[in-house]
Amino acid sequence: MKVLCSSVLTFEAILIVLIVPVAVVVQHADATVAIAAAAALIVACFVAIRGLKKSWGLSLGWIIQLALMLSGFVVPTMFVLGFCFAFAWFFAIRVGRKGDAIKAARAVPATD
Repeated sequence: MKVLCSSVLTFEAILIVLIVPVAVVVQHADATVAIAAAAALIVACFVAIRGLKKSWGLSLGWIIQLALMLSGFVVPTMFVLGFCFAFAWFFAIRVGRKGDAIKAARAVPATD
């Protein structure tokens, strides 16, 4: 699960970097605010990646998904992209947990 979730968060960090120029140039957002918000979200992504080993990492990931969707109020395309990444986050958790269960089942020796 950690691999899939960290991949989603890494790609989100890349998306956040790429959306800053759009917010500033196309939507005329304040550059300082856009860069500060982007930096905070990117740091949150990497903190969440580190936190995936703990229980709070998934919760922080969901908060990041919500923040990404809410950024659609500044850049409307982010409503769609935020939803897509939230969908990817959900399935990364779901498929990752199934994969972890299969891996754990294989690790347990069969008893006769």
